[in-house]
Amino acid sequence: MDSTQFTDKALEIITNAQKLCQQHSHTQIVPLHFLASFIPTEGDTSICYLKTLIDKGRWDWSQFERSVNKHLVRLPSQSPAPLEPGFSSGAASVMNNATKIKAQQKDSFIGQDHILLALLEDASIKSILQENGITVEGLKQQIIELRGNQRIDSRQADSSQQFEFLSKYAIDLTQQALEGKIDPVIGREEEIRRTIRVLSRRNKCNPCLIGDPGVGKTSIVEGVAQRIIDNDVPTVLQNCKLL
Repeated sequence: MDSTQFTDKALEIITNAQKLCQQHSHTQIVPLHFLASFIPTEGDTSICYLKTLIDKGRWDWSQFERSVNKHLVRLPSQSPAPLEPGFSSGAASVMNNATKIKAQQKDSFIGQDHILLALLEDASIKSILQENGITVEGLKQQIIELRGNQRIDSRQADSSQQFEFLSKYAIDLTQQALEGKIDPVIGREEEIRRTIRVLSRRNKCNPCLIGDPGVGKTSIVEGVAQRIIDNDVPTVLQNCKLL
C-alpha cells in the first residue's frame, strides 16, 4: 500500500484499523475495523466525520456506535495476537474500491469519504447499517452533500471541511430535538407559529427575536426545531436543519 496516495485523515483511519485489530487480538484486518476507526475514542474531541453524516441523516448515533462495538468484540481472536495482522480479502477489496472511487471523482488522493463509500459496498457493513435503520443510499447522499464541489487535491483536503466549522461553532437544535434533549415548549404557540410563517416566506424570511435575557427567545427557536422534527411545518421547511 502506497501511503503517499492517502490523505492524512484516510491514513489515520487505516492506522487505527490496524491498532484495533491488534488490541482485540484479531487474526486479520477486516472491513469492520475500518468502520470502527471512524468512531472516536474516549477523550477524542476532534470532529467525527461519520457522526456528522449520521446526525445529518437523523439516524441514532449512539445506537449505531454500540452496534459497531458489539460486532467488533465478536470477531474471532487468537492468542498470541499476530504482530502485524494483514488485510483480509474484504479489507483489500475496500482499499481497491476506494482507489477506483478516487479515480472516478478525479481526486488526487484517497480521502476518508472514499474509504467510507467503498465500505458501503461490503456485505458485512451493509448488514450493520441495515440493523440500525441506516440505508446505504441515504448515507451515500449525505456523503455527497457534505463533500459538495470540493476536490481532494492535497493530503489535508478532508481535514478542514465546512462541516467541522459548523459542528464547532453552531448547535444543531433539530438534532437535539430528535434526541429528546429539548424540553417541551409551553405557552409560546403563537410566537412559534409566527416565526414559522416568516421562515416560510419567499422574501423577507429572516425573523429577528428581540427581548431581554430570560424572556424565552431560545424557547421559541427550540419550539420551531421540535416542529421541524415532528414534520409539523410547511413543505418548504420539512427536512431542514436549525443551527
